[in-house]
Amino acid sequence: MNHTSTLRRFVLPVLFVVTGAFAAVTEPAIAGDEVVVTFDANLREQPATGRLILLMAKAGSGADPLDAPFWNDPQPICSIAVIGVRPGEAMRIGDVDATFPGPMSTFDGEYTVRAVLDVDSTTGSFNNCEANLVSEPVHMTWRSGDDDHYAIALTGHIEVPHPQETDRVKEVVVHSERLSTFFGRDVMLRAGVVLPSDYAEHPDRQYAAIYHSPGFGGRHFDAWGRGGNHGGLGEQVINIYVDPDGPNNHHLFVNSVNNGPVGDALVHELIPELERRFRLVAKPEARLLTGHSSGGFTSVWLQVNYPETFGGCWATGPDPVDFRAFQLVNVYDDENAYVDAEGRDRPSVIMGGRTVCTIRQENGMEYALDPTGGAGQQWSSWMACFSKKRANGQPVSIWDLKTGKIDPTLRDYWKKSDVRLILESRWKDIGPLMCERLRIICGDHDNFSLNEAVQLLRESLDKLPGWQSEWATPEERASHGYITLVPGGTHMNLGMYGVSRRIAEEMEIDLRRHGLIE
Repeated sequence: MNHTSTLRRFVLPVLFVVTGAFAAVTEPAIAGDEVVVTFDANLREQPATGRLILLMAKAGSGADPLDAPFWNDPQPICSIAVIGVRPGEAMRIGDVDATFPGPMSTFDGEYTVRAVLDVDSTTGSFNNCEANLVSEPVHMTWRSGDDDHYAIALTGHIEVPHPQETDRVKEVVVHSERLSTFFGRDVMLRAGVVLPSDYAEHPDRQYAAIYHSPGFGGRHFDAWGRGGNHGGLGEQVINIYVDPDGPNNHHLFVNSVNNGPVGDALVHELIPELERRFRLVAKPEARLLTGHSSGGFTSVWLQVNYPETFGGCWATGPDPVDFRAFQLVNVYDDENAYVDAEGRDRPSVIMGGRTVCTIRQENGMEYALDPTGGAGQQWSSWMACFSKKRANGQPVSIWDLKTGKIDPTLRDYWKKSDVRLILESRWKDIGPLMCERLRIICGDHDNFSLNEAVQLLRESLDKLPGWQSEWATPEERASHGYITLVPGGTHMNLGMYGVSRRIAEEMEIDLRRHGLIE
């Protein structure tokens, strides 16, 4: 997990308005509040099919609506589907179903507003694709009960950064036969590779690799964010940042009916190519995993499901590793994801001891982005990883996005992706390797309550032969798996507790004992 602002598509009836040869706008807007959106032929000549999204941020906040959804301060969102809309043709949004937090007629206040026409289905983020059209910010004053009418012109395309390679930071793009076959189109695997500063001076030297998985919303471009400045251990290994982006956003490298064989593609296609190009040691002990949040889950998932491929995992604050605590939802026993047994709304985000966003609100914003299940945000991305596929090709949510009622018929399907259940069922075969290679660190006050699942997993593993969750010294931790909960630690502040230094030290000891660094 890594909610959008920090680092972090239900089928509707449609109204076809036929103009010429093309069918256009969709969910009907009723009389009252309305925003009309258009684009010119100089921006896009072809008819557009996709989703028109209206994003808002409080005026004066300094926030760009494109950074929505704002889980720390939920703001209005609404959208409609569009089919074959032509340049100059009006797309109208009014009191439609896909609106948060309520009908447009209830909006009240001063807002900065931007419109996005999402026409790309190869990436999950509406704000991460150059094909998508976007407007400039527009100021709007909404008064509840009034009939507010506004017009917005889409004037440009989403800007996506394209970092340039340097002597030390390289981009690797590999065609995936597995994913291309699954999706029926060309699919590429990507990675950012950070080389030691003296890499070119030692053409015969081979290196171990540390595989970094970004958190939610992150991409392999994180390699450029480090600018090659790893220092220390980074001068003796090659740091590789994998790209977890797909049609449903972060896919966690979990093979699924929605995302395809992404884990297999990484292990059997991308990694062998990286090892060929960069003189990497092709042995498990020379492939270490690390990541935080959704990247933490990825590291755990890869270590557990490809136990003999990777020689060690250091995961921090991972997404739910036990579905009895999917944040604060027990997928197997609870009847409703949004409220507890007493009818109180469950928190999704807690900051400073205060709930700033509930699970209902966060799912509501995702519903407003795309009620058919393809919002490409945190919760819908999880559904794509762990759940079934709808007839419309979008992921099936395990709960009703409006009411939160959990569908009990999907619980058994989810069990196959529950890290705890995988470990328990396969412990006889993979337990000895997990006792050496699986390491999880989490704050016991995680802002997204991810510590609840980590604690449950720890209690489960503590009952299995050979496992021990705590080790006293760096040398012991470097050669044993463990699960540690950091007292007072949150999702955001583990660095304050020396966790990064601890991981680097343990990795260094581990690599040295295998003769992979000096």
